[in-house]
Amino acid sequence: TTGNLNINTSNVEAWICSGKGLALAVVNNDYNGDSRVTSISAGVTDIGADEFGTVGVSPPLATESAIPAPGTTTTYTLWNRTLCSIDWDAANTTVPTGMNVRYWSGTTVPAPSGNYGAGYLSVTKSGGPDNDTTYNFTLYFGENETYIISTPNSNSRLARYGINEPNPSWQAFVVAGTNKHESELTWLNPTRLNSVKVRGIRFFSDFALTDASAPLPVQLCSFNASVNNRTVNLEWITCSEVNNMGFDIERRQYNPEINNYNEWTKVSFVNGNGTTNEQKIYLYKDNKLVSGKYQYRLKQIDYNGNYEYFDLNSPSEVVIGRPNAAELYQNYPNPSNPNTKVDFQIPFDSKVSLRIFDITGKEVAVLIDKQVDAGFYTSDFNGSNFASGVYFYRLIAESTEGQKFSKTLKMILIK
Repeated sequence: TTGNLNINTSNVEAWICSGKGLALAVVNNDYNGDSRVTSISAGVTDIGADEFGTVGVSPPLATESAIPAPGTTTTYTLWNRTLCSIDWDAANTTVPTGMNVRYWSGTTVPAPSGNYGAGYLSVTKSGGPDNDTTYNFTLYFGENETYIISTPNSNSRLARYGINEPNPSWQAFVVAGTNKHESELTWLNPTRLNSVKVRGIRFFSDFALTDASAPLPVQLCSFNASVNNRTVNLEWITCSEVNNMGFDIERRQYNPEINNYNEWTKVSFVNGNGTTNEQKIYLYKDNKLVSGKYQYRLKQIDYNGNYEYFDLNSPSEVVIGRPNAAELYQNYPNPSNPNTKVDFQIPFDSKVSLRIFDITGKEVAVLIDKQVDAGFYTSDFNGSNFASGVYFYRLIAESTEGQKFSKTLKMILIK
């Protein structure tokens, strides 16, 4: 007790002790007489005899286990402690050449609002591209770092911050589970090192623990899709919203000619609810799709122009299959002036002819005359060069195996 037991906070090694002590009910001060917290929920305490407060230098970079690569896992350790791990999606075309991970132990999270743990990780790339990079992120933490999280053995969740620069906000993954954007909590494994894992993350940020019952601000809880014939039904749920103008719905289709997906295109916009602490459910139907594979994502846009992308939780892609029967549908709108659309479906590969006839039976237009694969189709007819009146459209489909379908319907053109 006659020696100097004070931690030198100008040394980077002070981070070994910062905020990593375990509060004890019977120890309420350090050897200098400075007060120490006596419970985990009251704050953090430092390892050793000295309760020293803030470290004067930034924490060092964690050690990366290997160069990131699609389909691999990299871990990040500091002074023999595993801080986090990243599972790089095998579907990534590129990943960063390296990552910078710093652990701000015992430090209050940026812009705290809600219940949270003590300390956070800053995760940024050190080189290489990060566009459309997806990964699973696992944060490792001790029981002593749960701070004001209530019932942390069941309520601890992962949150991330800083994705909407220059006005960053928090997103909490409050739903428990193993799907995309859900938190999988492992509590008190044999090494007493707890973890929380979230799958399907895009972009890099700060990460921290939050509380499922009183989380940091939440943007999106789930985003799912289902298929009905040639319609995709999208549903997403926000647990709360901050300054939310709305969502762009973006879609891309798989192109077998390039063995990859085409570029993302915007298909619609759905208004948000501004700022609310209530759960909101959003629905959108994407109708009259052709057969094929599709992916969807949401672009959540703030009123200040900041945005963040969210991929589908389940499934990651949707498939519009082949129809069960051939059919030709009534054109729409009908009557038309002058444009109209004609939907049809063919369950077999065939030579398809779709032609327009006037009231006398004279052919006046050919919309389709070619070989097509089985699937759903929509054809456009522009009647700007035709007189008002009654017309007929006939679909004939014939396969090389002798399958055949023919149907004629009436349309009305009014100008």
